[in-house]
Amino acid sequence: MQSYSNLPEKIIIDVLSRLPAKSVGRCRCVSKPWRALLSRPKFIRAHLDRSRNLGQESLLFISESQPALFSVSLDNAQHVFDEITISVTKLSFADHPDSWIRVYATCDGLVLVGDNERKKFVLNPVTREIREVPLSPYRLDP
Repeated sequence: MQSYSNLPEKIIIDVLSRLPAKSVGRCRCVSKPWRALLSRPKFIRAHLDRSRNLGQESLLFISESQPALFSVSLDNAQHVFDEITISVTKLSFADHPDSWIRVYATCDGLVLVGDNERKKFVLNPVTREIREVPLSPYRLDP
């Protein structure tokens, strides 16, 4: 069995960019070289472009009953007799307890959320990375 390192990087990127985002996240744990490859902007852009072309859509929401972030794949929705059945996934972030109260925006797979302490965070649902957005030094009037 040949090592993947014998393959041109372009082919490796092409193959791995076809995987679902969750699988790419798992592949980052295979080895340090794979983690480095899958973290490169070139790969991230290729994966994002391919995902957009597939037209797969997800809905992100926060439950009213608990301040947690949930994701629903709209491709898996089942429609039977005027009822829609969906499978919901709770998005957990180890470094931060569930205290989300608002989704402000999404862009290129990242999510801007606010918590109950009026702090804002950028979340990556695939890698489960989280970064707090620093407060602006300028006063913004409503």
